[in-house]
Amino acid sequence: MKDHRIHLIIVILVLIPSLSLTGCDHAKNLEKEHLNQSTNYSSRVVVLYFGNESSLYLVPEKRHIRVPTNPSTKDMATAIIENLIAGPSNPALSPTFPPETKLREVQISRDLAIVDFSQELTSRHEGSITAEAMTIGSLVNSLTELEAIQEVQILIEGQRVDSLLGYWDTSRPIQRNEFLLNN
Repeated sequence: MKDHRIHLIIVILVLIPSLSLTGCDHAKNLEKEHLNQSTNYSSRVVVLYFGNESSLYLVPEKRHIRVPTNPSTKDMATAIIENLIAGPSNPALSPTFPPETKLREVQISRDLAIVDFSQELTSRHEGSITAEAMTIGSLVNSLTELEAIQEVQILIEGQRVDSLLGYWDTSRPIQRNEFLLNN
């Protein structure tokens, strides 16, 4: 009986330090993983366009966005669009996308960005001619701030659409238009 207790004590004394070392290794691994995740991303300054207070003109807003280190044009375009959907950080500016809008996919083909949105972009939109112009202008002007993008093709649920709300032609790629910019 006494021998069993001694063996039990020895086993416990051997196991406790080894278990605590395993826990330390796990904590170190988590710390390394967190460090790798934070070093794989960097911050870039981009120009996003949102509506002014009356939503009649587009106003530039500079913003720091988080992108992978050495981002591709697709990475940059994706981050820009996600930030457009999130809306302006300046309360004096107006959002240009319904907040329910989802970005489905971004493809880059030469100097063309093909941007696929969920149907909420059209079904949850305000519906005026000006609001549609603000959305299209916001998207195209923000993306064409990137040197590699000259045109934007808008898709809804993977399909080309003649128009988002019935006012502006979105059946073909759209180029930057500075008419809506508040200079």
